[in-house]
Amino acid sequence: MAPKDLKTYSIAEVSKHNSADSLWIILNDKVYDVTKFALEHPGGEDVLYDMAGQGATESFNDVGHSVDAKEMTEEYCIGKISDDDSKNAKQPNIKMANLVAGKLGVVTGGGSGIGRAIAQMLGRHGASVLVVDIQEQHAKETAELLTKENSKGKFAAFAADVSQRDEIDNLSKYFAKDFAKQSPDFLVNSAGITRDSFLIKMNDQQYDDVLNVNLKSIYMVSIFKMMYLFFKLITF
Repeated sequence: MAPKDLKTYSIAEVSKHNSADSLWIILNDKVYDVTKFALEHPGGEDVLYDMAGQGATESFNDVGHSVDAKEMTEEYCIGKISDDDSKNAKQPNIKMANLVAGKLGVVTGGGSGIGRAIAQMLGRHGASVLVVDIQEQHAKETAELLTKENSKGKFAAFAADVSQRDEIDNLSKYFAKDFAKQSPDFLVNSAGITRDSFLIKMNDQQYDDVLNVNLKSIYMVSIFKMMYLFFKLITF
């Protein structure tokens, strides 16, 4: 279908197609029917179901799709958004904004990679973020990046090895001092390591390191979160 032949839809019309039986999304002011493609989506169908009937431009761009993937989307293009609704279609995902705007989150492993990307996404949607990473400089760089990208929200960095209980205790003390009586509203455990080695060559220390960071730390940081939830309940 040539661009001049594209049918025009309103956001209200697109929003009605929000199920597995009829799944439409908006990308860069164009409307796509991805009903049949959902089950073939490399990232899983749930990603598309979460975007069903609404604008998905920001999420699509954040993932960093290849040129081939972007070209493939044209196969599913069925129309465009009306000029009156075009501005609204470019706004951030309303569902996520409503969930995190004005809230305070803690992101472990936030100094780089997936953790940093999550922190950035949270900041864009109005959340304040405490970035925790074993590399202090990396954590500070993320916090500075969030501050530059967002005019609202509070962004701070803290260096900690989340697999060590004493460092989690230090995190708790820092949080109590820097954020007063505010408790974290949500926690993202993104810290993780790998010790690539053949199983028969992996030593006990390598195995323990991976389990401590990738599994045990979730337990310990979650206790930190629950301590503040309990504190909030009995104090306010």
